[in-house]
Amino acid sequence: MRRMKFMALFAIGLAGALSGAAQNGSSPAAQSPLSSKHTITVNFDYDFSKTPACSKTVTKACVQQFIVYDISLGLAVRTKLFSIPVPPGETKLVKGITTKSPLLLFESGKHRIAVTAQMADGKESDIQASMIWVEVPAPENKLVTPPK
Repeated sequence: MRRMKFMALFAIGLAGALSGAAQNGSSPAAQSPLSSKHTITVNFDYDFSKTPACSKTVTKACVQQFIVYDISLGLAVRTKLFSIPVPPGETKLVKGITTKSPLLLFESGKHRIAVTAQMADGKESDIQASMIWVEVPAPENKLVTPPK
C-alpha cells in the first residue's frame, strides 16, 4: 500500500466568535465556564500531483476531502471538527487552501489541531504530517448592567 504524504506549510488561526448559535459542529470540550465558541481558519498547501483530487471522471486513488481534527488528548483520540472539500479534478500543487469552520465549542487552553487527506476508499493520510498547537483564550467576563 502506498503511503500518502500530506504536504506541509500548514497554518491555523483561531478567532473568538462574536455571536450566534452553535452550528452542528461537535464539541471537543464539555460545556464549562472555561468553554467558549470559536471559529478555526485552516490554511495549507497540498500537492495533488502525487494524488489527484476526486472528480466525476477520477473516482479511485484520489483525494475526496480533507478532515480537520482536534487531537489534543493524543493521536488515538480524534475529535472530528469539520471537513474541507477538495478542488475537483485538481492535479497540481495548490497553495492557500483556506476554509473557516462553523462555530465550535472549545475549552480554553492549548489544543492540537490536525488535517488529513481522505481518499475515495476512506483511508486517510498520516495525521502526524500536519499538526499544530493553538491557544484558545479564556472567555471574556461580560457583566450585564441591568436597565434603570
